Amino acid sequence: MKKIWVVLVCCVAMQSHAQWRTFAGGFSSRWNTIGHHGHDQNLCASGDCDADDFGRANLDDSIGFRAGRERDFFSAGALRIVGGADASVNHTEYNRSQRDFSVVSIAMFAGADLEIAGVRIGARYGAGGYATTTAEQSGAIRFIDVGATIPLRRGAGVRIARRTFEMTRMGTGPSRDLSIAFVTSGDARGESNWEFGTATGTTIPGAGAGGDRKLRSTSLNRMSVLRTFRNVQFELSWSSTAHESSVPSVFRGYDGNFRSKTIEGYGLSVAQSRALTRALSLRWSGGLELADWRDDHKLLTRDGKELVAGVELALTASAGLRLQLQPRLAIESSLQKVYWRALDLGELRWTTGIVLTQ
Repeated sequence: MKKIWVVLVCCVAMQSHAQWRTFAGGFSSRWNTIGHHGHDQNLCASGDCDADDFGRANLDDSIGFRAGRERDFFSAGALRIVGGADASVNHTEYNRSQRDFSVVSIAMFAGADLEIAGVRIGARYGAGGYATTTAEQSGAIRFIDVGATIPLRRGAGVRIARRTFEMTRMGTGPSRDLSIAFVTSGDARGESNWEFGTATGTTIPGAGAGGDRKLRSTSLNRMSVLRTFRNVQFELSWSSTAHESSVPSVFRGYDGNFRSKTIEGYGLSVAQSRALTRALSLRWSGGLELADWRDDHKLLTRDGKELVAGVELALTASAGLRLQLQPRLAIESSLQKVYWRALDLGELRWTTGIVLTQ
């Protein structure tokens, strides 16, 4: 859980200054590997191969979460000179030992945007430090971001960015990630019926109702759009979960593979809330989630045999606490129970993130 708070530290820093913008969202990474990349090679269970795998970036392409703060320091016409800081958590694994770990990085950046009709197109150059959660690797990181920020409503936008990054102690060329983040604009005027949220956390298969189908606890990212009608909110959500089996199997002729696959879920729910204090509120919701669980490499098992899954529907229920930090910006933590009835699979998801509020 400490990793999540490291990522969110940039969200609360300097929160009282209206000119600062907060951004947060998930990303998918792709490593620039020297030599063969993937699980279809001989297993190195002892972990002796991990340093070599890191040095040549033989790491699993997976998901991460990024949050930060930025502001304009100079403007002239459509030109904006910007600067700020961000923190990232990249969840991955060594491909040969299949040992899970995360890369945590914190960096400062500067760059420029062109703002035309409310749309910002620009680039950022940043540098900072990184460390792995296994405490085996650390060093410096530098990156270039190129992206666009599109307004969604007053006070909120969505940013799509491509990051090219390099890390010391990794003797490869630049790796890349693609991110989608929600951004506050710093404009708190007016009211809106729309809210936007993004969060990261952990899912625990088998907690509560339903079995675990031999899946391990793992990371997930979630984004949501909420629309208020009277006193009720309707929520559309997208979740990305890096599920992995705890049962070794054969993958493309190689033994000892622990099958992993990112499952994309699409949800619809109805939410309500009750104010506890001026800044703190209790929230709860219930709904449905749809996801494609089809897989050809034994992701799920039941009674020791492969469980063949398809496009599945789940029931969801959640409860959480929301803390309003400033106009249009809140932090929210929630617990969500998800039950995939046809698979008899249950998940308990704990997430923390930001909400661009009304």
